[in-house]
Amino acid sequence: KLYSKCTNFHPSDEAEKQRWLDDYFATKCMLAERCTTPACLYNHPGQVRGQPPPGGTLEDAEQQDAQVKMEKVQRDKLKVAQETAMSKTKSDEKPQHLNEAASTAAMKLGLGPPPPPPEPTPQGAAQEAPGAGDADEDPMDAEIRKMMEQQQQEYQAKQMDK
Repeated sequence: KLYSKCTNFHPSDEAEKQRWLDDYFATKCMLAERCTTPACLYNHPGQVRGQPPPGGTLEDAEQQDAQVKMEKVQRDKLKVAQETAMSKTKSDEKPQHLNEAASTAAMKLGLGPPPPPPEPTPQGAAQEAPGAGDADEDPMDAEIRKMMEQQQQEYQAKQMDK
């Protein structure tokens, strides 16, 4: 994004700009339908003049980048909140307190609550497979649920070792 600092030639009036765009569009893109360049000026198979190329528009690319960054920030915040909740948990507290702390942290971040802790099962009783959940579950909720289950299992293993 060099704007006025760009040293390349740019058409000065709208008619000249359209002639340039027409010349570019008359040339086939060498990547064809595999092109991922946002706002590619070249022609792609099946593309009609005025339609976005296979790589989408610049706005699409910027929107996708912003969404990916936002999701990463949310995951990072949740991880920090969970680590904080883990460090505040006293060794003699029960897993329910850990789940409540993580639930509070998730709510502060605007995320859905984690699943309730599993009911204690008698020794030797069959347990539900880890990660078993609703097939329509949101991927972010599933990731949070898996993290919470793993943390709970680690906590319970620590308690058993004492």
